[in-house]
Amino acid sequence: MCNTAFVRTEQTGDPLSTNLRQLREKADLSQVALAVAAGLSPATVVRIEAGQKPRLETLEQLAKVLGVGVGDLVTQPSPTTAGAA
Repeated sequence: MCNTAFVRTEQTGDPLSTNLRQLREKADLSQVALAVAAGLSPATVVRIEAGQKPRLETLEQLAKVLGVGVGDLVTQPSPTTAGAA
């Protein structure tokens, strides 16, 4: 049985799911901690990281907690900045 709380999303190719996971991990937050801080259910964060498209309000809540703009969540990094950090 797969524990969906630990689903990895590199295979989706979706910038949102990849960016959200990377920003969450950079902030040293679990999926549950991010969800609680954003006022969302943990299942919502799991689904987004698995590739489901959220509502704009959800993106705004996540971006606020992570200290980034919504554009930072949904934009594919350029090849020159993808390895930076």
